[in-house]
Amino acid sequence: MLAWALFEATRHVAIGEFSTSFNSEPVGVNQGQNLKLPTQIAVSVKDGFSPFSDDSYFTVKAQARVIHESDTNEDKPREKYNLEVTDCVIGEDEFNSPLPAKCITFDEDHWDVKGTYDEDIYKYIQIYLSACQDSSHDIFQDAQDEILPNRHHLKCAPQQNITSMFFSPNAGVNVALWVREQQDFGIWKWKSRSYHTVTEKWVGVETYVRNVRLKKYGTLSLPTGDVTYREVSLTEIRESPIKVDEYNQYGEFLKFYLRAADEEVEIIHTKYGFVQAMELIGSAWSCLTLTIGSIAIWFNQRQYMKEDANDKANDVEVDAVVAMEAQGTPVALRRQFSDDVNQKIDALEQRINPRLASLTRQFSGTVNEKLADLENKYALSDMENRLEARHTALATELGTEMGKAVRIISQAMDSSSGQENDYFL
Repeated sequence: MLAWALFEATRHVAIGEFSTSFNSEPVGVNQGQNLKLPTQIAVSVKDGFSPFSDDSYFTVKAQARVIHESDTNEDKPREKYNLEVTDCVIGEDEFNSPLPAKCITFDEDHWDVKGTYDEDIYKYIQIYLSACQDSSHDIFQDAQDEILPNRHHLKCAPQQNITSMFFSPNAGVNVALWVREQQDFGIWKWKSRSYHTVTEKWVGVETYVRNVRLKKYGTLSLPTGDVTYREVSLTEIRESPIKVDEYNQYGEFLKFYLRAADEEVEIIHTKYGFVQAMELIGSAWSCLTLTIGSIAIWFNQRQYMKEDANDKANDVEVDAVVAMEAQGTPVALRRQFSDDVNQKIDALEQRINPRLASLTRQFSGTVNEKLADLENKYALSDMENRLEARHTALATELGTEMGKAVRIISQAMDSSSGQENDYFL
C-alpha cells in the first residue's frame, strides 16, 4: 500500500494535474460593487442556419440605464445613455465560420452594472431588437407618391415580409447574445448562454453577470496567479404580447437585460504538488499502521485470553491447598490432596500434547514446592499445641460419654433394688 502511494504521488507530481475548488458567496442588499462588463458583447440573428442582418427587417439598439431609490425620489430621475451598435464579425479565430453580428461598442463611462431595483442604486444595460418601423410621415409621403411602386420614402421592407420572416407560424429566426468571457489566465472565448427563437410574443431575457476571482497555486502550493473577471451565470425569461402600432407594424420583440447577479464566485486551481503528495503518502501510512495495529490487538487479545484461562485453572488448585492450610488440615491430608492432583495431572498428560504436559508437570512441581514451604513454616510447638487441644476436646467428649454411662448404670441398679424389696414383702 505504501509503495502504491509513493508511485501515485510521484506520477501525479510529474504530470502536474490541477484540482479545482469552487466557492460561491451571496451578495447582500446594497453591498454589491460596480461590475464592469466584458468589453466585447454582440447579438447575432439567424434565419434557420443562415446569418441574417438586414436593417430593413429589424434594428438593434442598446442603452445603459440607472435607477435611483426604486423611482421613489423625484429629485433623482432615471438616467439613460445610448450605446452605439455597429455591424461586426465575431469568432474569426475561434469559429469554423466567422459570424456576422451586431456589436455593442464599449463605453468606459457607462459599462458597469450594480444592484437590483429594490436597492439604492440599480444599474443595468438593455439590448433590444425591434421590427423595422416606418414613421407616420414617411408612410404619408409614400402614399401621396403617384409613381408606382410607391416605396420611395420608406426604409423598411414590406410589412408582410417582416411578418412572414419573424412572426408567422413557419418562421425560424433565432437570436443569440454573445459575450467574450475570460476562461483562464490570458484566455478569452466567445460564449452564448442565451439563445431564443422569435415568436409572436415579446420576450424579456434577464441576463445575470457575476464577479469571478480566479486563483492559481503551483507545485510548492505558492500563488502563481490571481485575476478577477465577469461572466454570465444565469438567464431568466418573461413574456408578454407584442405591441403593434396603428399602421399594423410590429415593434420591439426581444430585449436582453444585463444586470448584476446576487453572488460572487472564487475559483481556485491547485497544481498537484509536494503537499498533496505528502497527504497521499501520509494517509496510506496511517491506513497501513491502523490495519497492522488492529491485527496485533486481536492477536494479543487471543493470547491474553488463553493465558488468563490457564492462570485461573492454576489458581483453583493452589487456592484449595491454601484453604486447607487455613482450616488446619493435617499435613498428611494435604499431601494426599497433592497426590490426587498429581494423579489428575498424569491423566491429563495422556490426552494433551507433550509440550502442554511438560508445562503441567512444572505446575505440579510448583504446588509440591509450596507445600514443602508450608511444612517448614510450622514449628513443633505449634503442632503439639494443636494435638493437645485435640486431646482436650476428646477427653471432654469422653468424660461426657462416661457420665452418661454412670447415670444409666445407677438408674438400672436403683430399679433392680426396688424389685427385690417388693419380693421380700
